[in-house]
Amino acid sequence: MRILHLSDLHFGFDKDKTQEDKRNNYIDTLYDKITEVSKKNAIDYIFITGDIAWKAKDTDYQLASPFIKKVMEIVDVSADKVFLCPGNHDVNREVLEETEVPVDQERADELLKYERLDKLSGRFSEYITYCEDENFPKFSLKDKDNYLIGMNECEDFNIICINTSWYAKNDEVQNDMWVGNNFIENIIAEKKINSEKPVITLMHHPKRFLHKQETSNHISKVNTLKKIQHLSDMILYGHTHEIESDHEIVNDALILGAGAVYEGNLYRNNFYVYDLSNITAKTIEKELYSYDNGKWLDPQTKTISYGNIKAKTSCSTVSECNIQDELKNIGVDAVNIGKNDLLKPGVIIWPVVPRVNITHIHQAQIELMKLLSNQGWKVNVIISDCGSNASIITPDQHTRFRSKIRSYLKEKNIAFEDHLLSDFFKPKSEHADSVLNYFIRISNKINKSELEALKNKEYDEDRITENNELPVLDYILPLLQMAVVCYLAEEIHINESDILKSVTIAGKDEGNQWDYITDDIANHSMGVLLIPILKDNIEHNSWQGKISQYTSPTKLQNDLKKGNFAFWCYSMFIELPRICGETLEYKIDSEDYKKWDKKQFTLPDYVDIKKLTETIWKTIRKVI
Repeated sequence: MRILHLSDLHFGFDKDKTQEDKRNNYIDTLYDKITEVSKKNAIDYIFITGDIAWKAKDTDYQLASPFIKKVMEIVDVSADKVFLCPGNHDVNREVLEETEVPVDQERADELLKYERLDKLSGRFSEYITYCEDENFPKFSLKDKDNYLIGMNECEDFNIICINTSWYAKNDEVQNDMWVGNNFIENIIAEKKINSEKPVITLMHHPKRFLHKQETSNHISKVNTLKKIQHLSDMILYGHTHEIESDHEIVNDALILGAGAVYEGNLYRNNFYVYDLSNITAKTIEKELYSYDNGKWLDPQTKTISYGNIKAKTSCSTVSECNIQDELKNIGVDAVNIGKNDLLKPGVIIWPVVPRVNITHIHQAQIELMKLLSNQGWKVNVIISDCGSNASIITPDQHTRFRSKIRSYLKEKNIAFEDHLLSDFFKPKSEHADSVLNYFIRISNKINKSELEALKNKEYDEDRITENNELPVLDYILPLLQMAVVCYLAEEIHINESDILKSVTIAGKDEGNQWDYITDDIANHSMGVLLIPILKDNIEHNSWQGKISQYTSPTKLQNDLKKGNFAFWCYSMFIELPRICGETLEYKIDSEDYKKWDKKQFTLPDYVDIKKLTETIWKTIRKVI
């Protein structure tokens, strides 16, 4: 199965007859090159990721039509196997001149929705007419077949068309483009994606051109791009005109960009071919064909190892493909982690703030480390020896905490090494310059209100008031931790070719801070596993910040009746060890567990509090 990926054709771009001649001369050589490529190995599909036209005029598409028909003829592909998405040059900018552009996600949700699709289509009228005239496949969004947004199941793939150009008023579109979360929700809700076929998504703009609120998890924003990635096996984009575009694998999606088919005679015009013939061997061949100084260069071929396209081998054991599904069932979220990322041994980077004692939150995170340790993973512990928590305890308590962590990891048979956070920032440290560079990059991405939100998490007002009295160092501690984790993950990614990604383990109350780097700075080198939040009520997680050590079964049993503590402990100290293969004395029925999950702040009659306490106490008492 081979795919021809074209993008940014820009018909109508040429200002005079001379420029038209230059384009036509190039196109003649392009026909010859595509003929050569297709004769060697047949092309099965053509995907075009936008900017067919230059000004979205009917004359632009009249120029494009014979070119695309000729390419279809050369590769012997019929119209039903040619799929397109619109680009920012396929929208009528005159129509957009007086059009309101959303300033935030709330307004985008009001303007970009299924109910307004007919109205939104007007700005793409010539593009739509062209697609209809050529009889290209339409995409379905609920009961509307169209050429702008939706899904099409063809013989070999599910094809999703994503429109990123609704508000492309000009060429300066970086950080301004909206997809429309509502449209993605429509696609998901329809449940029309055939799980037996790969999902290939076409979109014109890559991540950096989308509005920040479409790509962020922070403070009540919906990460629309992440939803698209989770739906997709491959995402193809254009727009950037990058001569050579490297691939990414994010949230199980293989992301591939193309340059421009034509941007004038001084540009290295290019196209890509993807060979999916070895899908079952979990590899894809990417071929780049570039035209420079009047001739075609030798193709650049790269093999991409990638196991998530749908012709996957099946696997039945928890130690193989089901780890993430099992973790999800007990409330552990995987961020920027593909299903295959956990299959090969890697490194867990665990930043931990020292306390007087190891808490059961530490223990829960170590239970998760044990699961990965069984797969051959190792742990790199980073003791965060700065900030007010670190200064409250004495040097002896620091030493004892580090010793207890070491002892507990050894007891769990987890291979590890440990370091102090401060060591990475010492002037004589070999890591200092690189770590400082990451600190600066992360700091540049975060504003004051976001920094405060990282510290205050979901705490109640009393706790937030207490935090206002903390030193500045406490507020930048998360950034220091992230800088070190980024640095270590990148070093491992570069130097350990067998490791797909490093993983950090944290609580969900810290999810926002890790989103800053997995969304961008370290999305290729690390992911995060987030354990559930411990709450004393459904609104706040203040218990998480005031955790204490349990010194008796009686005190433990009393607290199991509060908040979601009983459900949390059952999940972390009974269900999680079960995934590791341990058999514990007490267990409730799986259906009862699912019902309890929906009402975590109650203690159901079918839960034996005495047996639950006895079982959990056997784990918790180990750190006293």
